[in-house]
Amino acid sequence: MAWLTQLMDNLEIVVAFLFVFMFVLVYKQVRECFHGLSKDPQWKVRRTLAFSIHEVARIIGTERTEAELIDVFDMLFSDLDLVRVGVIRNLASFVEVVSPEKRAQFLHNMAEIEGEEENWRYRKYLAKQLAHMSDLLPEHVETSIFPIALRFCFDQVAKVRKYAVKEIGLVVRRIENKEPFFAQLLEKGADPSCYNRQIFAEICGEMFGQVDQKLLVDEVLPRFLQLAKDPVPNVRLAVGKVITQKLMSDPGWDGHKKDYLEALTPLKEDKDSDVSFFASLKPAIS
Repeated sequence: MAWLTQLMDNLEIVVAFLFVFMFVLVYKQVRECFHGLSKDPQWKVRRTLAFSIHEVARIIGTERTEAELIDVFDMLFSDLDLVRVGVIRNLASFVEVVSPEKRAQFLHNMAEIEGEEENWRYRKYLAKQLAHMSDLLPEHVETSIFPIALRFCFDQVAKVRKYAVKEIGLVVRRIENKEPFFAQLLEKGADPSCYNRQIFAEICGEMFGQVDQKLLVDEVLPRFLQLAKDPVPNVRLAVGKVITQKLMSDPGWDGHKKDYLEALTPLKEDKDSDVSFFASLKPAIS
């Protein structure tokens, strides 16, 4: 029984040795099972994998993800709508596991999602991930990600616009030369369409808390405040909301209090009841 005693004395070493062997053996079987399920004829099986492939990628790491999962990702991305929605909702989380030099290949997925007309929810899911994708692909922000973000801000679907507006300031922060962006943005602030002017005001409201103030005070802030005199109530309403809920709640903008309060004062007496209501709200305590 001496061998048994010796085994028990070194049990941790034996277990550690066997663990590596068992892990390799089990992983090989699990990998084959996963690949088999990704081709299962039942869409509900493939859908489950589509919603979890980013978690699998985190577990197995970058090297194995690139070798074994990217092809599966592409297959699921091209599957039925009920399946592909899973990889679209978690696109950034999957791309995050991929090495930086291989992430650019997923730009074509973003472009395909942007062009999706039948299912606007895909655009909404991508809009929610724009800032994350910008962090993962900083060298492609100006040429690829920002243009998508800007177009999403003026999307025909309100929920797509909502999330894109919240993200675009975070995308802009990744652009080294911001002048072209501000030029495009200022055009929207003077656009003949009241719809575009309103969205401009909403974008400003988000950027005032996301982008360096020094980059906004010379042109963006004045153009925004001019809209307090816009002939369309919804535009004035957007301006009033931003001033009371964003600027007045942020001590960082106290240096420009005189300017925005001057624009806010007439809105409090606006003939439109909704405009006057929101312009008269007390600022939220930050």
